[in-house]
Amino acid sequence: MNHPYREFEETPLWKSIDAAIKTLEQNRDVELRTDRDHFIGYLCQYLAAQKVVAESSLSRK
Repeated sequence: MNHPYREFEETPLWKSIDAAIKTLEQNRDVELRTDRDHFIGYLCQYLAAQKVVAESSLSRK
């Protein structure tokens, strides 16, 4: 699906958030009702804007 958060895909931050959400879903602690990429992308964008993540977590290496 198309979303405005492509710049964050494949970054360590994206992968970490995705893994955390998967764990929460498996434990039945959360159930996403919106597109997964939008949800993860929004969190990446928000955390980057707040400057609470290291620059290295935002690079696609």
